[in-house]
Amino acid sequence: HNWGTYTGTSREVFTVPALAGTHQMVLHTALHGVPTNDNALNISVGYVAAEADGFSQTVTDWSEGDGVDAVHVVSTVPMDIESVSSYGWTQPIYFDNETAYQDVSSDKMTSSWWHNFTLEEISELSISMDAYESADLDLFLFFDDNEDGQFSSNEEISRSWSGTSSENIELNDVENGLYAVAVHGYSVSGEVQFWIDIGMVGGDKLNITDQIELLNSEIDSIWPNGSETLAGNVPTSAHQINLAFERPDNAGIWRGEVEIILVGGITLSLPYTYNLVEIEPYVEFSTPENLTQTNELLPIEIYALDTGIGFSLDDLNWYGINNQTIIPSADSVEAIDTLFNYHNLTNIWNSGNHFAMPENISFREVWINSTIPESEQWHDYGANITDRSGLFNQSWLSVNYDITSPPLFIFGIPEITKEPYVNLVIQTEPGSNVYQDGYPISGFDEYGFVNWTVGLIPSEIGIEYALDGSSNDYYLIPEENYFSITSVDVAGNSVSSSHMVIFDNQIPELDSLYIEDQNGFSYSTTDFYSVLNITSSTFGLNMSVDVKEWCLNITKVSSVIDEGIEICNSNDKMPEILVTNLSGLENTRNTPVHINLNNVSDGDYSININLIDWAGNSASKEFELHLDRSIPIVEWMLSPSSNGELFDHRQVMNWASNELSHVYFTHNGVQIDEWQGFGSESSFTLKTKGQHEFCIIAYDSTEGQYNENILVDCQIYNLNESIYATNVVAPWNGGITTENTVSTVLYRGPNQEIWWQNDAEDERFLITPGALVVELDFILKEGINDFSIEIESLDQIDEYQLSITRDTIAPILSFEQISKRNSTLNPIKHIEGNCEPGAYVMIWSVIESYEFICDSSGLIDIKISVQDIVGTHVIQGTTTDSVNNRNSFSVEVINQNWIDWAIDDAQVQGPMLWYFLAVLLSTLILISLTVLARRSLRKKKFSNTNLISLEESFEEINVLLKSSPSPESKIDWGVVNSDLPEAEELRSWKETTRSIHSINQDEGEDTIDLD
Repeated sequence: HNWGTYTGTSREVFTVPALAGTHQMVLHTALHGVPTNDNALNISVGYVAAEADGFSQTVTDWSEGDGVDAVHVVSTVPMDIESVSSYGWTQPIYFDNETAYQDVSSDKMTSSWWHNFTLEEISELSISMDAYESADLDLFLFFDDNEDGQFSSNEEISRSWSGTSSENIELNDVENGLYAVAVHGYSVSGEVQFWIDIGMVGGDKLNITDQIELLNSEIDSIWPNGSETLAGNVPTSAHQINLAFERPDNAGIWRGEVEIILVGGITLSLPYTYNLVEIEPYVEFSTPENLTQTNELLPIEIYALDTGIGFSLDDLNWYGINNQTIIPSADSVEAIDTLFNYHNLTNIWNSGNHFAMPENISFREVWINSTIPESEQWHDYGANITDRSGLFNQSWLSVNYDITSPPLFIFGIPEITKEPYVNLVIQTEPGSNVYQDGYPISGFDEYGFVNWTVGLIPSEIGIEYALDGSSNDYYLIPEENYFSITSVDVAGNSVSSSHMVIFDNQIPELDSLYIEDQNGFSYSTTDFYSVLNITSSTFGLNMSVDVKEWCLNITKVSSVIDEGIEICNSNDKMPEILVTNLSGLENTRNTPVHINLNNVSDGDYSININLIDWAGNSASKEFELHLDRSIPIVEWMLSPSSNGELFDHRQVMNWASNELSHVYFTHNGVQIDEWQGFGSESSFTLKTKGQHEFCIIAYDSTEGQYNENILVDCQIYNLNESIYATNVVAPWNGGITTENTVSTVLYRGPNQEIWWQNDAEDERFLITPGALVVELDFILKEGINDFSIEIESLDQIDEYQLSITRDTIAPILSFEQISKRNSTLNPIKHIEGNCEPGAYVMIWSVIESYEFICDSSGLIDIKISVQDIVGTHVIQGTTTDSVNNRNSFSVEVINQNWIDWAIDDAQVQGPMLWYFLAVLLSTLILISLTVLARRSLRKKKFSNTNLISLEESFEEINVLLKSSPSPESKIDWGVVNSDLPEAEELRSWKETTRSIHSINQDEGEDTIDLD
């Protein structure tokens, strides 16, 4: 931001714009003040903001343009205000989508974009811009210093020309006059779009009346849940600023500014927006409503309103739309100007001299009152208004004056109908309101026609009996079926027409039917499904009294030869009409019909009775007569099956009968299903294997009668156990493998489940019913893998156990030479080690090998020869288990000559050490004796005798030490040191066949100091 404070004290306060992104604050200590580095600092970072519901005004009614406002400034840190000031109003200039081009880079006056503007009483000016795309645009500001209306290069007063298009100019104490801003295309590829904002601060129409710091209690009361402006935080400090503002002279968005100076000289500038809206003026015909048609002389009122700059009387017009319309004189014209002064303009309006009003008077509201002329016609008016800002509005009014009644014609009214509605065609004067018994009828076309449906209430029929026993048949019509249709035109003139309609929506009723046989026994319709033995009979028809025609037909069903009886009758007298709400009278009468059935054969018959009443309603009743002496024939089968063998425990039984039958299906005496019909099927599931008995029991329509017909058909079926035989094929069972998976094949019966699990785990897995042969893969772990499998076999579960060992680890093989003290002198080496029981093992040297199967002990103990050559020899071994896992091992052994062995033995303080010491001691004694003897001999011999030099003696001793001792030259160990405690052990070390594995030294044993 490059914002900073340098007060020279330890208290610094500054404010920066709250822009999106990461901000960094740097504290620079100029004078530390203490000799240490632990000077405590208190740093507070907070937000200062204006509450969102303040700092703006929108005014649409200019009469309310002046006013007062109270705004709040809140902060999350303590905020001490030194002073508050305000400015207003100015109008910022915004350009959102302008175009710049490549200009002459070295000439600012070739700028491709210019904008001129005039400033007056402005204290601060800020201009900012940026391009929407990559380009380098520069910003220049010019002032018309010589007031010639032209701008030259030397009239530049400020510029911003960074390497990008993001430019900014800010000026204080701006002079009044004409300015120009230029956007110069320094580096542009073709053309580029940019935005530019010109902001100004100035004016004296926004004033501070008071500034109050709110108490904590007031803050808690106003923001109990925190301030949205502060992201939900409760303000730490809040100030209320009371403002008074005056309306600007012109419409637009005006900008003011409230400037707050904090203690310490920190300035906060908070913008205040004043939106003065000029809305279009309003004009309407307040009364009457548009398109009114009336038979009365109605008043007319025109109302005009402009809440903004106002309008002149000459810009308010009332005129006729056509030549037939006459504009009446005004009864009164009243007005209120923009200063709220009242004016009576009746005479000026009627005179037509509207321009006689002074030009400086602008009207806010005008009312014009008049009356429509007394002429039968449409009166079409228009009114428009234009305010002083040029905004326009208009309104229309059409009124019809009519005192003539409309025509009314109704077509399609019947005397009687079976429909619940009567479809009428009504014709009347277009635009008239038509009513049925006070309810409106809609849908008329432009010619005054409409298709209208009248709802009817059902009429009833009844028989009225006289005292003498005679009777009369009636239609009982409710009063609601007497209706009236009235047409009223839009002017209020009317005409009516009344009508009555019989609505018979009831189909003729056959209340009952019975047959009386030759013996006088009566059968109701509920008996018609039984076997009947009738010859001569009487059919009794109890029918509605409004039946006009009826027919009785008896027809044999599915007969090659037409065989039947038909009897018909008609009535030529319609029941009389009685308008009443009376109901509940008897409405049927019995009619006997004699029919001879002697010559009718046995079989199935259809009895049809057809009725038609006077309204055209028809009814038909159908009954059946059935004669049957045969039991039903039922064919049935089970699937899947063949020749008494079932192929699945899931079976479907299909059956079909030659007649309607009541059928039962049983399994081993237990009912499975039941039907009523000519055929069906049943799905069922058997629970066991073996033999099963299935039976079909069928009844025809004689069921329940004394001579009922019944069929019983039973069959034996077998569900073979081999269908559900299970098996598990796993050749690897009980074996060993290196694979990580093995497969097995499972066999099962139809629709059987398989469960399996790894015995080392608790989870069981289901193989849902499906394929009869299932391949199952097992994932193996190292070691023994045991698996359990359960396969359903319908009424039992077969269990299988599988086991396999997975071995991917190389077999154990390790060995070493069992060393004795003189092992390196012997070419036969003693080898011991470990191997994996059951594994093949081969151990070899260059001249000898051993092959064997490792026994259960897992130990190796062999003796193997190497070449009898001094040096290092390799003994190698390899092993292979049953699944071909391999391992190998080798050791190195050493062969030595006697001297090397003796030296090594002496170096490790073996017996050869004492052997060498004894030889050395003996040699020294021998030398001493030789010296003494020679001294004695010198005394006895001649002086010229040559003595053996000491050097020669030592050479002899060396030869003696280097030579191997012969068996004949044994050392007398008793002479060497008969008191040596290890003498006996040294003797045993002489034996070359002695095996020494280790020498352990106890802490209590003495240590021999060889020095």
